[in-house]
Formats: sequence, structure tokens, C-alpha cells
Amino acid sequence: MGALYDLLTEQNYGKDEFDIAITERNRTIERLTKENNELREQIGAYKQIERQQKETGPAPLTVDIKQLMKMLQVGAPSAKLVAEQAGATIQIGRRVRYSVDKIKRYIAAMSE
Repeated sequence: MGALYDLLTEQNYGKDEFDIAITERNRTIERLTKENNELREQIGAYKQIERQQKETGPAPLTVDIKQLMKMLQVGAPSAKLVAEQAGATIQIGRRVRYSVDKIKRYIAAMSE
């Protein structure tokens, strides 16, 4: 802090101006530290998502009713209604699957 004080006093700054400059510098450091920490948290979240995707492999094209319920966080009747309205129901033999892509597009269109 001595070099900064010397520089400011050379430029005819008084003690009050010096204190103001130090306060502003400290506020800037606090703000940048906070922003840096927030960015680190976001990066950590993205890295966690990437790790999960690598562990689970590529996202499935279709899901069954239990997976759809979990994905939408609703019960079976609501999940089936959303799938029907989205046109996402796929019959494969006796199995009923639901297109993840169509569900996502339908939800996105609903939120607009």
C-alpha cells in the first residue's frame, strides 16, 4: 500500500482522496471476487452435468411412462396427456414409448 500512497501523494492527492481511492479499490476487488466465485460455481455445475452425461451415455430417443413421469415430475395421467398432446406416443410391438424430442419441443412451445 506504500507504493500506491506514494503515487497518489505525488499526484497531489490528500489523505481523503487516498482513502476514497483505497475504498473504491477494495469494493472493486470484492465485486470481482464475488463474480469470480459465481462463475466458478457455474463452471462446476456445467462440469457436473458433463460428467453425468459421460457416465450415462447419450440421451435416449424414447422413454417409457416411468421415465416420462420422472422427467416431467408428474403422475401417469398427466404424463400421458402431455405425450398425447405433443404427439409423442410411439407403439413398438406391445410397448409404448414416448419421443423425448417431441416432448421437449412441446414443453418449449408451451412456455413461450
